[in-house]
Amino acid sequence: MPWAVEPHNKPCKHCGLVHRSWSERNKCYYHRNKQQEQRRVRQYRRANKEKIAVGHRRRQLTTLYGLSIEDYDALYRKQRGKCAVCEIKFVELPRAPQVDHDHKTKRVRGLLCSSCNPAIGLLGDTPRLLQRAIAYLNGGENE
Repeated sequence: MPWAVEPHNKPCKHCGLVHRSWSERNKCYYHRNKQQEQRRVRQYRRANKEKIAVGHRRRQLTTLYGLSIEDYDALYRKQRGKCAVCEIKFVELPRAPQVDHDHKTKRVRGLLCSSCNPAIGLLGDTPRLLQRAIAYLNGGENE
């Protein structure tokens, strides 16, 4: 079986060296065919923008928040497509909803618009500071 031959048993057809692993062999091919490979990748990305975007979003949701696309969609439906704070409809906004989460516990709280999410974050996710800000806006004295 020719495909079972380990790379270190056979000289590389690109440089003539004997590589210890397939990884080294692939790097050798890439460096010798860099422009061709970059062109191939660009063509693939242009032809598959939607597929790549969905994959990127899925990885981002899973890695950062532990959410699947289905969990995200359920949260979106639960909030009826609106920001959990200001209740603006997400479809009216130029940017996608942002996942709001507790930075200490990593627990997802909901979906917010691109204005409400940083506003809460700038107050340090602290209810006490938020209450003080409300009192200030209402013209009351801070305690």
